[in-house]
Amino acid sequence: MFVRSAKELGVKLPCLWRTHGKKKLKLDRGMNFAFGRSEVFDSPTDRSPNISTQVGFLVNLALARRVYTTDGDLTSSYALLSYSGSDYYGFIDENPKIWL
Repeated sequence: MFVRSAKELGVKLPCLWRTHGKKKLKLDRGMNFAFGRSEVFDSPTDRSPNISTQVGFLVNLALARRVYTTDGDLTSSYALLSYSGSDYYGFIDENPKIWL
């Protein structure tokens, strides 16, 4: 499966969470909370926030009401798309007898 980046497809990217600061934002294309190599569990070797932490970022931002849209639909339009789980494979590799 070959996945192209949004830039290659000509899609405008959403605002990055890490660069938004404390100002209130108008979101036309959503907000990107992505961190590369994120895992489901905490990792002693990877300092990226795990998926639970990223969900917390989204919840805290929503509760602080620091984002808004032109039509006011934000109260019912939250979504989180996550592609993670490399740590599951690592766990299986380290503990193969659990799955027998």
